[in-house]
Amino acid sequence: MREIVKHLITQVARKTLYTDEDGTLLESRFCEKELLQVVESLPVFSYLDDPTNPSYSFLPQLRDVLVERALKDPKSTDSAGYSSFKRIPIFQEELEEKLVEKISKARERLDNGGFPITNRIKKCRNYPIYGFVRKEVGTKLLSGENKVSPGEDIEKVYEAINDGKLGDVLMKCLAFWRGTAGPFTPRPSGLSSPAQFNPEYWGWFEKLRSPSSASNGRVNWDQL
Repeated sequence: MREIVKHLITQVARKTLYTDEDGTLLESRFCEKELLQVVESLPVFSYLDDPTNPSYSFLPQLRDVLVERALKDPKSTDSAGYSSFKRIPIFQEELEEKLVEKISKARERLDNGGFPITNRIKKCRNYPIYGFVRKEVGTKLLSGENKVSPGEDIEKVYEAINDGKLGDVLMKCLAFWRGTAGPFTPRPSGLSSPAQFNPEYWGWFEKLRSPSSASNGRVNWDQL
C-alpha cells in the first residue's frame, strides 16, 4: 500500500509541480524525493483509513515540504517565483482525488489477494484477532470504507467478547508459542538458538562471577 501511495504522489507531482501554466519550470519540481521521504517516514496505517483527513499528519507534512521548497526559491519574492506557492493547492487537490479513487480499490485488491505480495498481517501472531474483529464481528476498523463512529465498531467487539467468542481466538494466537519471550512472529523452531532450551548455557556467566577465581596477579577483592 505504501508503494501505491508513493506512485500516486510521483504521478501527481510530475503533473502539477514541474511547470506552470505557461510552461515555465518551477523550483517545486525538485521536491519529489522529499515528498516520498514523508511517505517512508510515516506508518502507513496512521493515515490509510482516511488519507485525505486534514487532522492526520500525512497531508500537512506533504504541504510543509512544498512550502519549504518554495521559500528556498531565490525567485520566491517576485511574481515568477510566486507560481511555486500557487501550485501547492493544485497539487493537494489533485492528490486527494487520486487517493480517494485509488486507495479503496487497492485495499480491495489486497484483501482479495490481487497483489503478488501478500498482506503481511497474515504472518503476524495476532492475525486471528484481526480476523475476528474484521471478519467474524464485521467491523470496518481502519478500513475507511464506512463512515461510522469507532464506538459502533467497539460496541460490536464488546458484545462478541461478552458472548464468549474471544477465548478460541486467543488460543489460536498461542498455537505455535514455544513458551519463550519473542520473536512473536511464528518462525520454524530450527532457526532459534539452542541456548534457551539447554540449561548448560544458562550458567555461562558463572565463569566470570568473581576475580578470586582468576589467575595470579589479579586484584583480591577480599583484601580491599
